[in-house]
Amino acid sequence: MQPLEVQPSRRPWWMLVPPPMLFALPLVLSIQLDRLQPVALVPGMYGTVLGIVILSLALIFIPTAPILFAIHKTTIVPHRTARTLIERGPYRISRNPMYVGLVLVYLGVTFLLDSAWPLLLLPLPVLMMQLKTIPYEEAALEKAFGDVYRDYARRVRRWI
Repeated sequence: MQPLEVQPSRRPWWMLVPPPMLFALPLVLSIQLDRLQPVALVPGMYGTVLGIVILSLALIFIPTAPILFAIHKTTIVPHRTARTLIERGPYRISRNPMYVGLVLVYLGVTFLLDSAWPLLLLPLPVLMMQLKTIPYEEAALEKAFGDVYRDYARRVRRWI
């Protein structure tokens, strides 16, 4: 489906930070906190195995989404106007598979680090995504694709 013509608008200040950075910054901060005061998460190899499993799950979401964007020749950049509404691949189970993938990477790294600090800071990027980034993107998609997007949003959950 081709979008309606949408005039580009100024992106809000909070969109200046790319979504991967929203997750990287608290993760880096938590590593520093762990150096000051280590707080173990899971004893022994369990954390390593769990981290690898979770990172493997992220591979379902993260690489496939950008490939679909390239195939459909539409933008991956949140503040640019999409040319096509993608409903295939991981977009059949989540409207935001790349963000689900970022959460999974964050959790996988958390278990590999064996630190509880990242779990304490995870709500920060998730709330920013939930309250600011995703609603902004959804409003743009609804404006561009109208009823087609609204129907898609009714069928597919925001996260999973």
